[in-house]
Amino acid sequence: MEDITPPYYKKHTTTETAAETKNYKWIVLAISVTASFMAILDINIVIVALPKMMSYFGVNITTIDWVIIAYTITYSIIILITSFASRKYGLKIPFIISIIFFSIGSGFCGFAPSYNMLIFFRIIQSIGGAGLIPISISLIAKYFKARERGTAMGIWTIGIMVAPALGPVIGGYFVDYVDWRMIFYFNVPIGAILLLATLIFLKNDIPVKRFTKKFDFIGFILIAICLGTLLYVLNEGQTLEWDSPIIRLNELIGGLSFLLFITVEIFTKKHLMDYSLFKNRNFLAGNIVNSIRAGAIFSTLFLLPIFIENILNYNAMNAGYLMVPFAIAVAVMSPIAGKISDKYGTKYLLVAGMFIFAISNFS
Repeated sequence: MEDITPPYYKKHTTTETAAETKNYKWIVLAISVTASFMAILDINIVIVALPKMMSYFGVNITTIDWVIIAYTITYSIIILITSFASRKYGLKIPFIISIIFFSIGSGFCGFAPSYNMLIFFRIIQSIGGAGLIPISISLIAKYFKARERGTAMGIWTIGIMVAPALGPVIGGYFVDYVDWRMIFYFNVPIGAILLLATLIFLKNDIPVKRFTKKFDFIGFILIAICLGTLLYVLNEGQTLEWDSPIIRLNELIGGLSFLLFITVEIFTKKHLMDYSLFKNRNFLAGNIVNSIRAGAIFSTLFLLPIFIENILNYNAMNAGYLMVPFAIAVAVMSPIAGKISDKYGTKYLLVAGMFIFAISNFS
């Protein structure tokens, strides 16, 4: 397997230290899995509670959508900063900040006295959530050798794939038997434990050699506008009608900002991301395949609970139970797939996995 670890992570792994012992890397993996599980769980657990929120705040379905949209737009923008922050300050400091923002935002979402305050605190929560998953992946890339990453990523995948399946179960229980606000309070103790574990176990990794590259603010603002308007159009297009003036305006702004972003990135010396990675065929192909896979899987996991509740007339709890077989299958197969990947490579495993997934969705 070709090693495509970014060079700024490789320099930390060439020399064996006490921090990189066998036990330590598994502690890092446990922290990474927990952080990613918490972030993905929150996205799916909220969906189940939307009808209760509509009733409590007295808003319609078009308005309550912004509980999801505000989180998604902020997440997609803030995630662009994580690479720069990690290279300049190491992984530990941005990771701690992400946990704090996510946990505090979660607590205040549960406390929110009004709909507008809920949206504001969802934005705070998503600022933290945007850093949890990419930094978790970076931690795995840093502390696991190339030949071990298949196994590590297989275990990590359990967290991100089981969370969407368990979200409706946990959310359904809170909504049906406790209080919808518990879906947010649930994150606070997990976040506190995660923060404590990070402070105790993760080693300080501020780069010895100062990272002097300037942040590409212009490129960041342009791509942020592009992503924000694009997500707004995709989320609100059907509701507001695709040919409405506000949708057309956002399409125009999004398109222009993207063209300006491409122009700026061509001529600037301080790029927003390391584009040289895309010259690596495995990296490029992996991202394309993963984008297709993630879009197919997470869209299914998003829509299935709604279909079960609204069309099949199950309650939130029972809808959650019907998602459990998916979680069990992922929990069993992910570590096995990781081992196979380490031993035989990923190409045929990816082809087989995508083929089986396509057949199961068609059926």
